[in-house]
Amino acid sequence: MNLFVIEHEPDASVGRLAPHLAAHQVTMVRPAGGDALPPTAGIDGVIVLGGSMGAYEVDEHPWLVDEKAWIAQVVRDDVPMLGICLGAQLLADATGGDVFGRQAEVEGVAIDSRLVGPGQLFVPLVADRDGHDFIGAAVAAGAAAYIVSGDAHVQAVGVFRGIRVVAPALFVTVLAKGIA
Repeated sequence: MNLFVIEHEPDASVGRLAPHLAAHQVTMVRPAGGDALPPTAGIDGVIVLGGSMGAYEVDEHPWLVDEKAWIAQVVRDDVPMLGICLGAQLLADATGGDVFGRQAEVEGVAIDSRLVGPGQLFVPLVADRDGHDFIGAAVAAGAAAYIVSGDAHVQAVGVFRGIRVVAPALFVTVLAKGIA
């Protein structure tokens, strides 16, 4: 698979995703360093990583304007995408969503409220059961932050042909199954 990874800062790299990406052709693009964003034709998937800036800080980081326009095009072209941290903010803003809430530092990700540890990001999945029903339990267990979706609040973290993909560790597996 031909994956493009948008990296905003060296300290916000692919990290734990690296082993999952090893079997794929990965092209790193660094718009903050002047790299041009590629045409979307031929791209099998996109991962937009984090950074210390916010999605609305375009005065300080003018390249974010072009990146958000490119992200919107990626979504229109139905290219699977995952946004992590800043990447999620950019994806939400580029597709008409809002980014709100307090800033939180997280140490890991959990998709099961029974397994949330202190300082982790809780990502509620919706399948047979709606993980949003367990946000309270995740917060009580020490979750530093959580992602919500629904009628009242929508934060797109990843899109794959109309399906939100919100667990970074699952991205490559879901992407591979959908494209293969």
